[in-house]
Amino acid sequence: MQEDLKENFYHPLDRNDSPDFLKILGHRLCSDSKFITPETETETSSDDRLLMTLNPVFFVRKRIDGSLKAIDEIIKALTNTENIPGHLSNIVGGGTVEVPVDNYESTIEEKLAASSGESAEILLSKEANSEQLEIAKRIERYNAVLVQGPPGTGKTHTIANLLGHFLAQGKSVLVTSHTKKALSVLKEKVPNGIQNLCVSVLDDTNSDMERSVDGISEYLSKYTSNELKKKMESANRQRLAIIEKLSEIRKRIFAIKYREYQPIVYNGDGYSPAEAAMFVNKNAEELSYIPGIVRLYHPLPATIDELSVLYNTNTEISEFEERELECGIPNPELLITPSQLATINRNIIEQLDTLNHIETQMQLQISLDYSSDLVKLKNGSSTLNVVKGTNTEKLEKISQYIQIFNSIDEWMVYAVVDGNKGSGYKNCWEMLIAAIEDTASYADSIVADRLGSNIVIDSNADLLQLKQMLEKMHDIFQKKGKLSKLDLFFDRQMKEALALIKINGSTISGLKECILVKKNLTLIEKRKNTEKYWNELMSTHGVPNFFSLGDEPERICVQQIPQIKRYLDWYQNEYEQLLQ
Repeated sequence: MQEDLKENFYHPLDRNDSPDFLKILGHRLCSDSKFITPETETETSSDDRLLMTLNPVFFVRKRIDGSLKAIDEIIKALTNTENIPGHLSNIVGGGTVEVPVDNYESTIEEKLAASSGESAEILLSKEANSEQLEIAKRIERYNAVLVQGPPGTGKTHTIANLLGHFLAQGKSVLVTSHTKKALSVLKEKVPNGIQNLCVSVLDDTNSDMERSVDGISEYLSKYTSNELKKKMESANRQRLAIIEKLSEIRKRIFAIKYREYQPIVYNGDGYSPAEAAMFVNKNAEELSYIPGIVRLYHPLPATIDELSVLYNTNTEISEFEERELECGIPNPELLITPSQLATINRNIIEQLDTLNHIETQMQLQISLDYSSDLVKLKNGSSTLNVVKGTNTEKLEKISQYIQIFNSIDEWMVYAVVDGNKGSGYKNCWEMLIAAIEDTASYADSIVADRLGSNIVIDSNADLLQLKQMLEKMHDIFQKKGKLSKLDLFFDRQMKEALALIKINGSTISGLKECILVKKNLTLIEKRKNTEKYWNELMSTHGVPNFFSLGDEPERICVQQIPQIKRYLDWYQNEYEQLLQ
């Protein structure tokens, strides 16, 4: 029974296996025993020899952590041996310790490596800094090291880092804390590579110990001791090589940074780089003669005689000659031959003869201004620059552009001029475009309504009065459905208006016909409005009158809108391109 109890560890709160164990135990103790449960509760009597029941009780008492017993054992050991261990002396001695004087001076390589948290002797498992390296070094020299800092300054990170260092030395480490939470946070900080070497006893189970043992066993099963030794030595060599390479890189970086502050010595006097840079910047024009990079301890690329000649050129060579010298010597292969020069001269003479002929015919004076690259026409006191430049390709493009126009009508010129003037001049043309578009759009919207209806309105009719009468007719048709003789008898103007309108040879007889006539009258008004702008802007410059363009003149006018817009914006669009 004892072996069974140790092996299965029956818990008092277990409602499954523990009752069975107690039943067997009671039967072993007495064959007439009874085991009572809340589900099978039976009556008891004084004749019952052994009664058992599962009724757990929760005891609350002060916890004894064993510290009193440990103190008693320490006192007993001191009495028997009369020897006080060093760690006890540190505890009861007021916390003072003799700190030996450290006369070791770190090399520049060690200082640079420590600034990045690296050391060949200390193997840390996480990112580190120089303070963590110093803590590891002090632990090696002293019995105790106190690290103090506010929350969030990296104390837990430091402990996790030191664990890797101590485990690499084959040491065992015990970590204690006042709270369980701190140990849980530390366990999470430990790198995955050494998690199996760390066992937490934060609860009453051995699950973490079992996990650790399983992890170590699994790792050892993959390699032999010889393979592990070689793997360790190879990793150590790689680590030392990387540290050495980083040390060389840091030294080069340090040397480069130091050179930025190294003084420049000239004639025995030292100048900081900042002072030298300020001097060069202040005297940039005076020092512009320096030919590029000046190499230290190298002779000048010119002799004393050559320098003398160079300085004498400041007075011997004129400013015009300096500009000419900057141009360099032309390539002889690019120069024209004498025969080519003779051909060019003949062409020039022919062109001048042509200009003289044009002068005689047009009674003008033509001159060529080569300095401004202009051809000038002079008539009396006025001068006009006709052609700028002699670029044949550009002249050809202008010629091709002119050929695009079959003819240039008078209205086109006025549209170009008014578009360039802008403001009210251009607004008149834009109002013409808007009137054409509005009339054409309205005409298209009533095409279906007018289909099959021939509407004739007397040309002498007053359209404004006619429109008013149609509104009255519209109201009467809506209310009564027809016009009565009585309506026409009392409203003579309505009767006269009705006689001026014919639909398919008859007078208006219903609401639908009345609405159709109103729409047709609106179209007439829009056409008359368009006619006003068209005749003013277009017809006065050689274009046919608006109503002479057919029964639907707005359709002809719509086709002219792109051309009108083009010439209104000609200066902004096409003329600017021609200038370029």
